[in-house]
This record gives sequence, C-alpha cells and structure tokens, in this order.
Amino acid sequence: MFKGETAVLTIRSKPNCSLACYNNLSYFYDAISTKNNMPSNTHGFSWVPRILCILIIIFLGIFASDSFVAEHSMFQQVSDFLIHLVPSLILLLLLIIAWKRELIGGILFTILSLVMSPFLYSMNYEQNHNIFMSLGVILIIALPILLTGILFIISYSKRKPTAPPN
Repeated sequence: MFKGETAVLTIRSKPNCSLACYNNLSYFYDAISTKNNMPSNTHGFSWVPRILCILIIIFLGIFASDSFVAEHSMFQQVSDFLIHLVPSLILLLLLIIAWKRELIGGILFTILSLVMSPFLYSMNYEQNHNIFMSLGVILIIALPILLTGILFIISYSKRKPTAPPN
C-alpha cells in the first residue's frame, strides 16, 4: 500500500482531519518509528522471540519444583533444585546474548534445539519405549526453542538497515 492510498483511506474514515493534518502526523510518526533507516513495522515483531523465550524459560523452570521431596534433606533439595534449573539458566544466558545480537542468538537457539533433539528422543525412548511419547517431548521442549531461534533470525533480517535514498 502506498502512502497516498493510506492518506485517502484515513481522511475518508476521519472527516475532521484535513490532508495537512494527516501529512504532519504521518511525518511525525515516521520520524519517531524509524530509527537508523530501519523499517517501522519491525519494532513489535522483535518482541515476539523475546517473549516466547521468557515463556519457555518459565515453563522449564516450573519443572525444577519437582525436586522438593519430603524424604530428602534441605541441602539435597536445594542442590537438586539448582541442578534442575540448569536448562533454564542456559536459555537465560542465550536470551541475554540474543537480546543484544539477534543473529548470533538465533543461530545459537537453532543449534541448541537441533543438537538436543536426538538426545531428548533417545533418553525418553529408553524410558518409555514409545515413539509417539518421545516425539511429543521433542515437540514440547525442542520445537519452541527452534521456533525462537528462527524468529530471532527473522527479526534480525527485518531490522537490517535499508539503503539510504539517493
């Protein structure tokens, strides 16, 4: 859609706004929403992989709470809890990297997901001898991490500065 088409549609939907008023507001919006010649529609998209990763970290962190058992000593429970938090802490470290460097973080998330998938499958298949249950575990744990990595890479490609007009 061209800017002229947007102006016509906006004026028709808001009859009290003149063309000059729209042009001034459009210029102001473009000035504050574009930064370093980046497209203005990528700001909201860059938050999607970040929020998804935070949700994954919280989801995996919830599983650490199963380490609190009445039969164990307090020291044993705390050490088990910290060991169960290691995957969440690794993802938190990757999120910090990806927050600053989207491409590197996206590649790291993608590699992590692809590397851990066979290990998750083999460990779960040895325990339950069920192919579908093992694939379900991969879908629940590895697929969202892979999706996060892909979304970080897409976010980076959308944020690449455009060439300045000549």
